[in-house]
Amino acid sequence: MLETSKITRKMEILLSLKEISLTIEDALAKKAYSAAQFCSLSIPDLMGQFYYKNLSTTRRYIKWYDEHIHDYENPSLNLDNNDILMENINQLNGSIVYAIRCKLFHEGKLLHPSVIKDLEKNYKQLIDTDKNKINLNISLKSSYTAYGYSTNNQNNIITIDVRINQKDMAETLLSHANQLVDKNTASTYPFKNLILPYSNR
Repeated sequence: MLETSKITRKMEILLSLKEISLTIEDALAKKAYSAAQFCSLSIPDLMGQFYYKNLSTTRRYIKWYDEHIHDYENPSLNLDNNDILMENINQLNGSIVYAIRCKLFHEGKLLHPSVIKDLEKNYKQLIDTDKNKINLNISLKSSYTAYGYSTNNQNNIITIDVRINQKDMAETLLSHANQLVDKNTASTYPFKNLILPYSNR
């Protein structure tokens, strides 16, 4: 058994990631997608501690999410019509996800009005607000994940749809946690006996 005194802070983080991963996997297996999503929103906290220990809680959460998830999910579409809104239609960045996490953890509300307000502010930066108004339709418990928009030239309203599937979000965050733990457990940290093996997938 590895002596407790030899367990570094990074080991502790990996152990915590292991435990939360098992919890999420169990929730997903039972189709408890709200629970899986709730638990998965703590993963960027731990990943941020692992990679950016000198940053504040808020900054490392946002930085990790943006660099490891949001940027990869939003490659340039190279649209011929120079549609800035469609090029940047996914505004669920690290700041927004962190806000969702905070409101859910501390106030028990998945979609807090302040989160909607922050999202609207992001989208308003992409349109001419002197000519158009935004109608934001957002669901964080949708049956699928998708982003899009439509326009109504008659009343100059741009309707933006943001739909997030809880299972999709949980699985995306879980995959990053699993990769980090697998990589470091196997090659760097000698604490295999301190954690349980992954459940079969």
